[in-house]
Amino acid sequence: MPVLCCTLPLLLLFALGNSLACGEDEVYISVFKRNSATCFLQTSESFLIQGRWNHTTKTLAKGGPLTEFKANKTFEFCLEKTVDLVYDLVLLDADGDGWDDGAYVEVRGESGFLCFKGSCLSGSKETYRFRMTYIVSPYQTWGVFSVTSSEGLWKEIGQSTVFFDSFDRDFIREDENRPEYIHEVTGEPSTSNFFVNRFYIPEGNGFAALELGMTNDFVSVRVSINNIAVFEESNHISNHQNYYRVLVSGESVHEELNTIIFEFDDGLHMNNVFLYGYPSSSDSRCMYIPSSNVVSHSLLVDSHDASLAFDYSNEYFYFHSRQRASLVFNNSFFDAFTMNRYDVYDYLFAYAPRNWTVSGSHDGKTWKQVNREDEPPVDSVLRRYTYTISENEEPYQFYRYYVIDNKGSSVTWLPEFFPYVCNRGFEKPLFPNHHLRLGFHSNFVARSSLPRGVRYSVTPPLPEGVGIDEEGSLFGSFGYEGGTVQFYTITAEDEAHREEFAISVELRESYDFDSNIVNNRVVYYNYYAKIPFFVLFTAFGIAGVVILVAAMEMVKLFFM
Repeated sequence: MPVLCCTLPLLLLFALGNSLACGEDEVYISVFKRNSATCFLQTSESFLIQGRWNHTTKTLAKGGPLTEFKANKTFEFCLEKTVDLVYDLVLLDADGDGWDDGAYVEVRGESGFLCFKGSCLSGSKETYRFRMTYIVSPYQTWGVFSVTSSEGLWKEIGQSTVFFDSFDRDFIREDENRPEYIHEVTGEPSTSNFFVNRFYIPEGNGFAALELGMTNDFVSVRVSINNIAVFEESNHISNHQNYYRVLVSGESVHEELNTIIFEFDDGLHMNNVFLYGYPSSSDSRCMYIPSSNVVSHSLLVDSHDASLAFDYSNEYFYFHSRQRASLVFNNSFFDAFTMNRYDVYDYLFAYAPRNWTVSGSHDGKTWKQVNREDEPPVDSVLRRYTYTISENEEPYQFYRYYVIDNKGSSVTWLPEFFPYVCNRGFEKPLFPNHHLRLGFHSNFVARSSLPRGVRYSVTPPLPEGVGIDEEGSLFGSFGYEGGTVQFYTITAEDEAHREEFAISVELRESYDFDSNIVNNRVVYYNYYAKIPFFVLFTAFGIAGVVILVAAMEMVKLFFM
């Protein structure tokens, strides 16, 4: 009958603060070594932490073996920062048969954020790759806003130690018939499910991306920031988790006052909503967005069954880079004019064992294997999986890992699947060979309620061609090749009328989003952008020139 180890409670180090003060070029990390119930094999169990620079591996820290019988121990280190804050945790067993059942390590960063939990399951050595970029996690102090003031501003809250499903939130609702603000407590039903709030971003703060969080009990939702629709979904597919996350571009917000609106379906429920910002800085370039399920390896520790551990079908990453605007012309031909524009940084990739495969799905029902890359090789064990977002295909929303062959230690790698948000203004991304830009491209559709028989011509011809759909509407697309302004003229005529209107792409810079009529052309401005943003319209003909902006819906660019 084995002698049982006494189970000492884990000290709440992080409630008291870290005992080490790390420098600016270092990152704090703690490793808690938990022994098995018997403690018989603890003297053979140890670990290393390694970092990589330009394919050079360097050992940064060592822990164990523990020589004091029955002892659990927390190790603390200040690690030298790697380029992308990626480290390898090497778990060693001197006996060559893996750690004893129940023995494991927990890797934590500042404030106790858990980024890895695992064990050496078999053999003398197993290596796990983990990331310390949890600094952009919603658990930290930056960019977390809560309704806490009577003025209705979302104030930045202090360090949070609670999880998504235990946040307490107030909401401010603005009804059409009751324009005054009404505070409602989390858990109370809302008859309109229309929530509006304002938050303040101090001067000098920029965001590479925003994460919109909602509890997962809605059927449809629409989110607008500064009167710009950034996300919309109907027939929502639950991910069976309390928290539902959507990533959008940080260009949706600007300094000082911002407004955000959540519109849910008519179900009698109160949704918790959260807003997190991933800060943008001149030295961050590409920024890792952590998944919300970072400790799933613990399942593998408990069950020793890799096939049960890494089902990422519950993870949801949504990248929406299209923009849409609708205008109404009161001339003879066109009832509405719609244009879509997108500029996609199209790389999304994963590290996984070579004997695993990765599948993606748009709807959670139909799955397709994600592209697999062997060059450049990662190492002898890992394989890189990629998915490239094409111009005509929506990005996958769900990802799932499948075990092809459960043999040896290689299946115990913790798979990583993550997006990168990259600021176009930075000179070099972290992965220049895998950071592809599709370029500027615009589609347009001009809707007409007139009978068929309208003849169209475009000067100069649009690169992708122009055609007529089944409803008799004009459609086409064009790209931006550079320069200040490019013009296209579209002519529509029938037996009695002839109309012309001009489309132009112009390079503009502005620090406010607005629309204005400049020289009989509708100009759309962008936040903080020195890019060819949208389109200028001019319409003229027999019926006269009147341009009415009837509806405008913009979904900001998102970069990966």
